[in-house]
Amino acid sequence: MINSVEMKNWRVYDQRVVRFKPGITFVMGANGVGKTSILEAIAYGLTGNVSTVQDRVKLLRNPNADAMINLSFVVDGKEYVVERSQGPERAGGATLSLSGEKKSLASGQKRVTTAVEDLMGVSADFLQRIIYMAEGDVFRFLDQPPGDALDLQIRRVLGLTQLDEFKSALEMAGKKIKQQISDVQEILGELAQLEVRRGGDLAGRLEQLEARRERLTNERLEIQNSIAGQKREQEDLARLTPFVTKAVPALRRDEALWKQAQQEPILSLYTGLEKRVEQAQSALQQTQVGYARSEGERTGYQRVLDVLLPFAGRTETLPCPVCGKPMSSSERDRIERDLRGNIERINGELSKLETRRTREQTTLKASQDQRENLRELRNFVAHVRFESLTPTIPLSEFQNRAQALQTKFVSGIADLEAKSRQIQQQINQVEIDKAKYVALKRRLTDMGYATPEEASEALVELEVRSLSIRAASEAAQQTLTAQRNTDMESIYAQVARVWSVFRGKEDAWRVQLDDEGTPTLEDSSGRQFDLSQFSGGEKTALLIMLHTIIGHYFSKSDFMLIDEPLEHLDPVNRRSLIRFLVTAYRRGVFKQAIIATFEESLIRKYMSEDGVNVILLTA
Repeated sequence: MINSVEMKNWRVYDQRVVRFKPGITFVMGANGVGKTSILEAIAYGLTGNVSTVQDRVKLLRNPNADAMINLSFVVDGKEYVVERSQGPERAGGATLSLSGEKKSLASGQKRVTTAVEDLMGVSADFLQRIIYMAEGDVFRFLDQPPGDALDLQIRRVLGLTQLDEFKSALEMAGKKIKQQISDVQEILGELAQLEVRRGGDLAGRLEQLEARRERLTNERLEIQNSIAGQKREQEDLARLTPFVTKAVPALRRDEALWKQAQQEPILSLYTGLEKRVEQAQSALQQTQVGYARSEGERTGYQRVLDVLLPFAGRTETLPCPVCGKPMSSSERDRIERDLRGNIERINGELSKLETRRTREQTTLKASQDQRENLRELRNFVAHVRFESLTPTIPLSEFQNRAQALQTKFVSGIADLEAKSRQIQQQINQVEIDKAKYVALKRRLTDMGYATPEEASEALVELEVRSLSIRAASEAAQQTLTAQRNTDMESIYAQVARVWSVFRGKEDAWRVQLDDEGTPTLEDSSGRQFDLSQFSGGEKTALLIMLHTIIGHYFSKSDFMLIDEPLEHLDPVNRRSLIRFLVTAYRRGVFKQAIIATFEESLIRKYMSEDGVNVILLTA
């Protein structure tokens, strides 16, 4: 039973405390004054949820502050207090405790809800769908019947949960076997696509793939080695090009030598240049020796002449400055003439030798330059071996072949790299295919099968077991439904009697709930009706009767919460429904009903009766 509810910042209320008494309490007032807010506050305190508001920010009067609900209720003679808060973005804290005690029995939104469920012996869903009949619940009942919440509670109260557990176990086993069948069918289907039907097929495919992968890997390795070799030759060729570029212009300056370069191999040409350098050096050396000899001879004559010059013009006899023999002036003049003649002759020879030496130095320098220009090329080709470039071919042909080889390297390397990529793609595909077979083999092993044949045999066994479980589950469901309907007969009969009175006819109605929790009715003529065939008022009345009687029989809660039950009823049916609720209270169907309504004139006649309370709300 609900004792009180305190609301802070809750919907239309800044702060309000509402206290309740046993019996039927009509919360009366115009639309918008807060009748539904009170019922939703009670529902929120019990379950942590509300029925009429999806956006929880709308539960807050001030959207920038938290709302708080403090609910007091009694179960089995003990008073409990639930405190819950709701923030702008999410639910806040929650506690459940015995009234007057500080120690909480549970804390946190979910734990508090679970504790309330245990106290009242019903699920939060049952509280939301059966104990609390929110405004517009007729339409919600049609769209979303409370089958799960109602059926679970009925089976629990009637002691059918053991059979239900057996059925659930069968269903779980059935789902497990169904999944196993699906898994086996899936793997057998994949094996069939790969044309693998026997264990030997799988092992053979793996061996074939491994052999192909090894062959492709070796082939790609050979191509990679060939690419590496050609790239090295390409690099060597790039290093060779400057040497050719350096050697050719120097050789072209000597027409004879360039003609020779077009005919002789590079090594032979270089050897010839070395001989030319040696010959030029030898010739230059001989010329320099002759030049030095003549220059020494001239120096000797000049020295003798220099000795005779001081005696020029003297007539006396003088001793020879060389041998000391007396020498007359005529002899001295003759010797002087001879000396001058020899010096003049030697000067002429020296001039010729100088010219020849200059020419030979130029020839030597040119030969040395040509040799040096060719030396780096000669050394490179002598030590770096090319497939088609050898030092035995002439330089001009060597140059042409080098250019052709460079072009060949570019296209050849590109072709090899393209082929290498193709082979790598083939290797990747082999790896993918191999991974498929390995994964299938591992899945077979993980499922406990050594071969595809074992999996096929197991599939047959699983399907047989699935059929057996399905049959047992259907039998259990039939037994459960029959037992449930048998145990519910007295309750159905009570609802039918009340419904007959409400209808004001003597017809003997039959009422029953289907598996979804939706009521079906049958009149005395055997004609069947579902809820959608009744008027809005009849639907509301029937659901209130069902809520009231089912809530009484299938929960520890001794109260009902009903929002605007009279809204769709005509005056006669309104009075009949109020009379039903008052009678139900007097007969102990519930100890407390909190009903929100604006029909003050309709319930005025009941205000003076015992157990009828009114809370009047004003704007």
